[in-house]
Amino acid sequence: YKTQDGMVLIAANQDTVFSRLAEAMGQPGLATDAKAYVGGLTDYRAGRVTEWIATFAAATRWAALEAERFTSSIASLQERWRQQAGPLRSDAAALRLIEVLPATPIVDVKSTAALVGCSEQAARLAVLHLEARGVLAQLTVGRRNRAWEAVGLFDRLDEFERRLATRRGGVTRMRPAPGSGPRSPSR
Repeated sequence: YKTQDGMVLIAANQDTVFSRLAEAMGQPGLATDAKAYVGGLTDYRAGRVTEWIATFAAATRWAALEAERFTSSIASLQERWRQQAGPLRSDAAALRLIEVLPATPIVDVKSTAALVGCSEQAARLAVLHLEARGVLAQLTVGRRNRAWEAVGLFDRLDEFERRLATRRGGVTRMRPAPGSGPRSPSR
């Protein structure tokens, strides 16, 4: 909207709207501390731009630290999967699959073949090997159209989202966090 000084005003008048706005801005940390955000905006309107920049910078720093923590968590999970998989040739389809599982946590034989650049037979053997070693868990029932999930990955993602939904340094959730319902036995 056009304002008197030619600026655009963006308003978020509800917690849910504010959370979506903060996430769209790439600042989910702001959504966990609405009081600091509103206080920063008040500072800005009062001409205290430095205080607003400090609030925004703190939220950005926190989000970057959480992203770094999540990245490290995923890297350690991949290392655990490599250990579980056991000794493999450096060009093994199973090893290549472990490398792409964080980006594609649910796979079937056909998608595995495309992801790692191998035949469907090699993909099937890789998936079955990783299932036997506890890296993948079958999601579907039966022998046809089977799909597998990367064990532990959604737990890490849920924890990351929970941390983003929690006030920094605290345990009080500021918005509903994922994973509060019943959990799948494969996770």
